[in-house]
Amino acid sequence: MISYSAEGVKFPNIKRRDTSTWIKQVAATYGKKIGEVGYLFCDDEHILEVNREYLGHDYYTDIITFDYCEGDVLHGDIVISLDTVRSNAELFGKPYDEELHRVIIHGILHLCGQNDKGLGERELMEAAENKALEILKGEKSHLSPLIFLFLLLILNGCGQQPKHYVTDILNGMTPVKDQGKSQTCWIYGMLAAIETEHIMRGDSVNLSAAYVEKMLDQEPQVPSNHRGMGITLIEMIQKYGVTNYDAMPTVDTPLPRFTFMYGMEYTMQEFARSVCAPNEYVSLTSSSNHPYYQEVELDVPDNWTHARFLNIPMDTLLSRTERAIRQGHGVCWESKGHCMAMVGLAHDDDGQPYFIMKNSWGNYPPYDGLAYLSFNRFRRVTLAVCMPREFFFNFL
Repeated sequence: MISYSAEGVKFPNIKRRDTSTWIKQVAATYGKKIGEVGYLFCDDEHILEVNREYLGHDYYTDIITFDYCEGDVLHGDIVISLDTVRSNAELFGKPYDEELHRVIIHGILHLCGQNDKGLGERELMEAAENKALEILKGEKSHLSPLIFLFLLLILNGCGQQPKHYVTDILNGMTPVKDQGKSQTCWIYGMLAAIETEHIMRGDSVNLSAAYVEKMLDQEPQVPSNHRGMGITLIEMIQKYGVTNYDAMPTVDTPLPRFTFMYGMEYTMQEFARSVCAPNEYVSLTSSSNHPYYQEVELDVPDNWTHARFLNIPMDTLLSRTERAIRQGHGVCWESKGHCMAMVGLAHDDDGQPYFIMKNSWGNYPPYDGLAYLSFNRFRRVTLAVCMPREFFFNFL
């Protein structure tokens, strides 16, 4: 039996019977049967409490899955934050209904044995989600086209249309790149921030994420999934160097021996120091569990270099980040699950402020590879921010 409940939020606009039928169909493709599965829809604050109490995690997530499976029979509790689902839909320009069903089936896929933390597993999970969503669309297609269209309009209204934003500031940046199937958004996000910083200074640099990815093969500490943080990128290029994008656009490009810029020849390490000096950037976080204005080590798997972060109040972190962007600086932002460069400021039709984010998934629609992070969402999900050290301490 599949049960649905809500706590602290309005119950989402889903058809329970149809959704349950779909879930059973997806489970059957894995040779599984549905036992007792309970969904709880909640807000960000409730899922944060669950994270803290049961998992020891002090951050927000869109979903938590508790697995009680027995053999081929699926049993479990699945907690979903509708706040995060809606924010993620807005951030990446996806319909809310699609994002909600993606998260609903994500929990079932976990119960079926599909993971998303190891090397290549995130891509397999996404492919499994897409396949499940196709099954759902196939169920809907049994309706006549006119009735199906009418139901979409009634149920989703304008939610199927991309949200409209007005750009206030858009800083210089290189073209949006594509991390492909890798989990190296931290490389792309931090390099993009460094590029924007140089563009603000009047320089022109376009850096190769592929080179850093290739160098990870030589790093003994790197986890198998190749995940990391913005500050990890700084440490890696100081150790292994970096080159420009044209010299190594893909990981299949032969490793160059030298880098050339403005007629000068550099080793990879020399070039890295020229574009990012040691200690040029400061890594910031905000946690009420630690004293403010002291350095702390973030206890997350992606921080495998044991880097330390300056812990500051969230209001200070938000205001410094906004001011850095207004002055054209390069800023790298990361949540528990993703990392992007911050390249501008915008507002929606209601006047609510947003950060413009440069993603690393190619020029996908509807915002040509950009995404929008609300200030409110920034407060809830930000894990760390990297910005130029000189700028930050000059404005304390």
